[in-house]
Amino acid sequence: HGAAPDIAGQNVANPSALAVSTAMLLDWLGRRSGNNVLVEAAAATERAVDTLLADSATHTPDLGGRLGTEAFGEALATRIGAN
Repeated sequence: HGAAPDIAGQNVANPSALAVSTAMLLDWLGRRSGNNVLVEAAAATERAVDTLLADSATHTPDLGGRLGTEAFGEALATRIGAN
């Protein structure tokens, strides 16, 4: 894997791996510092990604869907806020 320059700027990348990596970082930081807010933010992010990936209406093109990178990110932010 790399930076995917072939799809740069096309709004077709799937940002779920980035979101899950961010959740892992938040969880690690939260557990290391004893900050439960960070741990819960990590859990909310993971739940949101799982919810989006379970619904074909929120899939990105690589998964056979029509949702662009930006729209997936917006849907993810909305789901995180709902958790």
